[in-house]
Amino acid sequence: MQFTWPVSRMFVLICAWLTKNWRRIMQLISAPMLVAPIFLFLLPESPRWLVARGRISDAKAVIGKAVEVNKLDVNMDEVVLNKPNQTARKGTVLDILRYSVLRKKTLIMYVNWFSSSFMMYGLNLNWQNLTGNLWLTFLIATCLDFPAKGFSVVSLLFYGRKMPYVGLTFIGGIFFLAILCLRGVFENELPIIILSMIASFCVSSSFGMLWMWTSELMPTTVRNAGVGSSSMVARIGGVMATTVGKLADISPQIPIAMFTFTAFLSASLSLLLPETQGKRLPDTPEESEDDPLLSPKEGLLTMFAHVRTRRAE
Repeated sequence: MQFTWPVSRMFVLICAWLTKNWRRIMQLISAPMLVAPIFLFLLPESPRWLVARGRISDAKAVIGKAVEVNKLDVNMDEVVLNKPNQTARKGTVLDILRYSVLRKKTLIMYVNWFSSSFMMYGLNLNWQNLTGNLWLTFLIATCLDFPAKGFSVVSLLFYGRKMPYVGLTFIGGIFFLAILCLRGVFENELPIIILSMIASFCVSSSFGMLWMWTSELMPTTVRNAGVGSSSMVARIGGVMATTVGKLADISPQIPIAMFTFTAFLSASLSLLLPETQGKRLPDTPEESEDDPLLSPKEGLLTMFAHVRTRRAE
């Protein structure tokens, strides 16, 4: 699923190159949306969510269908699904905000989603000022997205969720800071473009990790609301990124300074969040409350400890 983003961006680039008309471009890239709702009827509901909502028979039906399709030797009569303690929640954002620890985790994730979206789209819009060519700008960003998403998948498998996100976001911040300090030092903009490409790689890769980390942090009953609202906050960051071009007209240092600040802020706050790889996912907000936030020092130590454990395995 990670690669759907760069593939879609390449599709937009091809449509723009073939038509060179904004109306035709919008028609072509919007056409797949007409087919997308049909696939919703082909996807089964999550058994874990059904169990969390107390719909045990429906959950067993979905699991039974999966057993049948995969031709597994499982006796469904022996499968026992336990009802959770609380099933009355509707699973809205308000349910998230009622719990202090879960509320803090969600707010930190909001910062992460906003920052990642703001940096990624802001960079893409600002690159035209660096290359002087909109087509080249979009092509570079799209080509970088493929290895970035591939690196994201590999990192999530071998190093968990926290270390790759914090590390890549912090490294991206360092490269933004380098751009801030080195702009105007060189005779041409090639070193700045290279630094921007590396920063873009880090941001694009870390952005892809947020989907899994957020979904694992959120309890089952409010997972849709948590991930959905986080994605909405990211759209706000994307919209605000459109102001980057105007700010660059005032001073090209302003956008880079904003990217530097948001990168370091996001990486620092993420140290407080727990690692989720290999842990049992919470089903209710009460279970999430039992996994508290960490101090910055504890978050840093446990992050490296988890990586060492994964490497030993």
